[in-house]
Amino acid sequence: YQPKLIKLFVIDEDGILLANQFTIQSGADAVYYLNLTFRQLKLDPMSFPVYLGGNFSVNSEFVNLSKKYLAKVSMLNGVESFDRWPFSNPMIPAHYYPELASSLL
Repeated sequence: YQPKLIKLFVIDEDGILLANQFTIQSGADAVYYLNLTFRQLKLDPMSFPVYLGGNFSVNSEFVNLSKKYLAKVSMLNGVESFDRWPFSNPMIPAHYYPELASSLL
């Protein structure tokens, strides 16, 4: 997520179920909206996979709480072509720029 903003996309084999964004103040707020989305769409938080991407540490409150309340949490790895991008930087984790990586699909 970007500071104070989280973008949620829920996708299944049939396509996009939800695309929304929420203003947040903390990682706990972000996890609240994740759980709210699961409840609204009647998804099982123990079986539906969640991929996190954005400018945050893998040890952040957001990631730790996500893993506490959701069973299948992974970091977004971007796409292989992102690694060959001329501006790629090995010091920047792949999950930092999901919008940029998705534009390369």
